[in-house]
Amino acid sequence: MKKSDGNPAKYDLEHRYKGDDSWYGVLVTVDGETMTVKFEGYSEKFDVKFLADDFKSKEEIDEFVRKFRNVSPQLQDNECGSVKEGMIVCAACNAFGKDDMLFYDAVVEAIHNENHTFHNGVEECVCTFVLSWLHGPKKDDLANSGIEGICIIKGTTQVDPRISSFLELVNQKLRKSSCKSTSTSEQNNSASKGSSRTKRVRYLSSEQKSDSSFKASYHLLIQ
Repeated sequence: MKKSDGNPAKYDLEHRYKGDDSWYGVLVTVDGETMTVKFEGYSEKFDVKFLADDFKSKEEIDEFVRKFRNVSPQLQDNECGSVKEGMIVCAACNAFGKDDMLFYDAVVEAIHNENHTFHNGVEECVCTFVLSWLHGPKKDDLANSGIEGICIIKGTTQVDPRISSFLELVNQKLRKSSCKSTSTSEQNNSASKGSSRTKRVRYLSSEQKSDSSFKASYHLLIQ
């Protein structure tokens, strides 16, 4: 993804984008049965749209929800003491050897503490954080990072209301699809039983013929 030249707006969620597996600041909007994800600092042509009909199972819905979370604020110089070994953070990564730094989750494997310096009364952290990437193109690799590349992951106790309203539509679609599948399955069972009875009649009397036929179809939920 290439950034636009415009000034980015302040968006209030993060989304783990399928294209490069990186976290981005996003704005979520819902219009009818369509949810649009707008990426912070990128033009509208990079917007991603999700349709309520896109989802085929509860597992897909759960995976979708895990792709969103609260914004992870950048760690400040005077906050480096809050980072501990074993902690999971969101950190900048030069993932594809380009100028743009993408953000991936990582485990803090070690911390090399240094005395902070002060310039004009402003504290500057010069500590080094050893990270192990949890996903992305450098998964399981180790990397060193300064405090400027570390963001603190903020947990959330509930799904964002906009996403929640969209998921209500998704679940309605799944329930309707499930009802249709159940009804068709019952028709299939009835057809099978009817065919068995017809065969018995033919066995008992070759002169008797069945004048009924059974057809069934199984409808799958597709995108």
